Amino acid sequence: MSCCPGAAPGAKESAGGTERSSLLGSGQAADRLFELLTTKQRVFISLLLLTSFVLNIICLSALTPFVDIDADPPLDSFVRTGKYGLIATLNLVAERHLWGLYVLILVFSIIFPLVKLALIVVVLALRLKWSTRECVLRWLGHLGRGSLMDVYIGLLLLMITSGQGLSITVGGVTVFVANLRTNPEYGLYLFHAGIICSMASVTWLQELNHDTHIPTKPLPRPPASLILTAGMQGYAMLALCAAALIVQICSVSLPAFTVWGVKVRCACILLCVNQDVESSPILPLRPIEHGLAASIYELPPLFAVDMTIFLLIMPIVSVFFCLFVLIAPVQPARWCHVTIVYLCDWSMLDIFAFAYVAYLLQEAHLVELDLQSGSYFLFVYPFIEGAAMLASEYVVRRNVELQLSASQQSSTVDSKA
Repeated sequence: MSCCPGAAPGAKESAGGTERSSLLGSGQAADRLFELLTTKQRVFISLLLLTSFVLNIICLSALTPFVDIDADPPLDSFVRTGKYGLIATLNLVAERHLWGLYVLILVFSIIFPLVKLALIVVVLALRLKWSTRECVLRWLGHLGRGSLMDVYIGLLLLMITSGQGLSITVGGVTVFVANLRTNPEYGLYLFHAGIICSMASVTWLQELNHDTHIPTKPLPRPPASLILTAGMQGYAMLALCAAALIVQICSVSLPAFTVWGVKVRCACILLCVNQDVESSPILPLRPIEHGLAASIYELPPLFAVDMTIFLLIMPIVSVFFCLFVLIAPVQPARWCHVTIVYLCDWSMLDIFAFAYVAYLLQEAHLVELDLQSGSYFLFVYPFIEGAAMLASEYVVRRNVELQLSASQQSSTVDSKA
């Protein structure tokens, strides 16, 4: 898939012989996208962007909490309890020299969401060629999902600390219990909603600025399975999609990790300060095993629904749709191509995988985990899924362009005859 496809040439519909019309003409004229929208579209896009901006500004306030950490005695003697917001967390990780987490929070939670909104306004306001707008919007659609990485790190912490604490058993009888709890605050919900609003605006603008080089309706040719007409590229697409489906199912269904414990004297966001991390003793926590699909439902209901949609359903739907387009006797057209693009943009399992890796890079300063088989499938999933989606976009787009070119040549021969 190219994020900066070439400008669409003028073409004629093979059925009807009338010149193709589109919102943006031939794709070469420099115009303002905002002026091409209807009044209702302008109002709705403006509301989405304004809502996203306001929510991001609220989340940057030092008074907006994201998570609330609580612990029973004696855990509260070394666990830093209290409410943590975005700025407070950023300052704390800087004090503890956790620069990996610092860069992650700074770039994806503070800088990029505001830069993304600014770029959307630029795309709307400036006179740009179709191809330039398409390039910017496509990159924003793919990279904008990264702003949810901090949300998924927070949700990963909620999963890890679910039901956690200390339990001392003597003779089969539990004689002491101290629980550790992490609860989401309204800031996490507001930040998530702000990112979703900006993502929705980008997806809609991509649809309004669609690639006119791909016909909106199928060409009048007999339906045939794409795998029969795409040659080796079709078989490569089939293999990648099948591999992505297998890896995804294993990632979410197999056990991902077992909670091990915390270094009670480590320099941690949650724990008291001691820079000698490696020599710190381990405080064992309850050895609870977590799988992604099962652990989602240990989260608050709103996040459980959200993660079910974006981490479980959308990734599976995207792969099955690619297989459907490849195998079913349908006529690939623009709707096939853009559906693959949009499903890829709204599938977040790869973003969760990157958030998981970011957590593990700082694991010595947080709750330590014993990795299980599901984690290793999750590590390779972004690469397999990315290759499958890129191959699917390319094969579908190329097949439609070849059919369009053949149709144009046939129309030219008929007109000369």
